[in-house]
Amino acid sequence: MTPAPLIEAVDVSKTFRARGGLLSWFTRRGNAPGQPPAAPAVDAVSVTIQPGDRIGIVGESGGGKTTLGRLLAGLLRPDAGVVRWRGQDVAELTPSQRHRLRRRHVQFLFQNQYASLNPRLTALQCVIESVRCHRDLRGAPAREAARALLVRADAAHYADRRVGVLSGGERRRVTLACLLAAEPEVVVADEPAAGLDPLLRREATALLAELVAARPEIALVVVSHELELVETLCERVWVMREGRIIERLRAPRPEATAQHPYTRQLFAAREAERLPTDLVEALGRDQRGVATMEYVTLLGAGTIFLGYLIYALGAHYRVYLDFAQWWLSIPIF
Repeated sequence: MTPAPLIEAVDVSKTFRARGGLLSWFTRRGNAPGQPPAAPAVDAVSVTIQPGDRIGIVGESGGGKTTLGRLLAGLLRPDAGVVRWRGQDVAELTPSQRHRLRRRHVQFLFQNQYASLNPRLTALQCVIESVRCHRDLRGAPAREAARALLVRADAAHYADRRVGVLSGGERRRVTLACLLAAEPEVVVADEPAAGLDPLLRREATALLAELVAARPEIALVVVSHELELVETLCERVWVMREGRIIERLRAPRPEATAQHPYTRQLFAAREAERLPTDLVEALGRDQRGVATMEYVTLLGAGTIFLGYLIYALGAHYRVYLDFAQWWLSIPIF
């Protein structure tokens, strides 16, 4: 018999409706006067997640990526359809049963790392709390396990610093250490590199890839609008638009097999945005390119300075033009 998938979603849908005040009164009896029906954030989506899966969910803002991730992680209950963990319908569980099951099987890495940790605690104390919660350890064993997790997350050197003074990248490492304490079967990461500069983004991506590679049985679901991050971490890519999965692709190079016009547009926009970054990185790696940039900068500054000097000495503007032509004719290489 084929084992049940870790997570199975069948025709799940989720719609968010306005709450509060007079609008809520109208909403309970239908739509408010003159208001169109609310569009579903997730609309009849069916997916399965098996052990070891590496799945990325990409698409436009408001396309339903995060909502689908929260439905799979059990943080939201669908308005229609079924979500099963190990074959068990989540809707049939009590809140406490759902909490215990989710704590054992699924961990959600929130986009806002500043709200995920208590700023008054040290990094070590945060991980100790996670170890106590998920592994039922106390005292010295909990402290030793927490320090080992901080070492794995490359965060041991600021274990005794308060979370409130840590940078975004440092908090992300502490968050990953807390996540690993749960020893989950599924990790759902919502924008794992959000708010980080390019260097820290690469480090966070590499760290997450390393931590997941250490336990290949873990299923990883990455929700992100950063296509390069998804291609680095994932083997399959789901493209979402208007609450539906419009295309399912294989990584790397999912753009090579993309058929849907929106998917092609998405990858084309990525290539257009990446061109200046690629140029800067190439010049940064190429010392000749760096020298060229420095020379061009010096050339422009020198032309302006000497031009003002010639003009201040009363020379005719034609003298300046002749000088500028000679100055700019100096070979760069």
